[in-house]
Amino acid sequence: MFDEDVIRMWKRADASAVTWSRGTVESLLFPAARRAGLALEHAVWSQVAMLAATVGCAAFNLYGYRGNATMLAVEFALALVSAGCAVLGARLALSLRRAGRADQPLLETLQRKLALYERWYGPWLFVAAATPWLFSLALNTWIDNEQGAYRIHHPYEFGAVSAAMLGITYGMLRVSLAPIERELRAVLDDLREDALLATERIRPAQRRSRLWLALGVLALAGAVLASIWLWLSREAA
Repeated sequence: MFDEDVIRMWKRADASAVTWSRGTVESLLFPAARRAGLALEHAVWSQVAMLAATVGCAAFNLYGYRGNATMLAVEFALALVSAGCAVLGARLALSLRRAGRADQPLLETLQRKLALYERWYGPWLFVAAATPWLFSLALNTWIDNEQGAYRIHHPYEFGAVSAAMLGITYGMLRVSLAPIERELRAVLDDLREDALLATERIRPAQRRSRLWLALGVLALAGAVLASIWLWLSREAA
């Protein structure tokens, strides 16, 4: 979060009863606040990019399934839902960017970003969790197009893997965003107190969160491998 020399500088200043000005504390906290704010924006834009790819793939499938009314309806709905979610994501990312204007105090910037996070990020996580599934569905229906027809040969396994994928992805997003939220709140608390105390206290929790995120990535990789196994077994049948 902070460089070790900055932490040592603060501890030395605290030990010698030196009072730091608001401007000094803000200049020290600004890199962490900027990094956390950009992480929120990049998380949204990555999902928007995947949704845009889903729209493109589904649009291509509209031609591939032009003789299949059922699949045409599925692909059209997939494209429409993905496009709508992409627009919502882009608006959220742009709102986060506008909240971080350089002409306003850092304290106000953090308050605006946290207000957006509390209001919109919870609902957005459900969309973000479904995004990889939507993309994989569009991609699978493109790859497995059999002369305008598509069939799920193992529906129960498909449903189980899909549910696992959605649940694991949502959990991973929750875990990955928790350190960012804690960092923003810690920076906000320290700005109010003119100190670097809260940001120092959360460092152990940040390390634990990274460990849980790594475990979530492994679990998601397992779900992806399971879906590949189902696809290969279907091809062999």
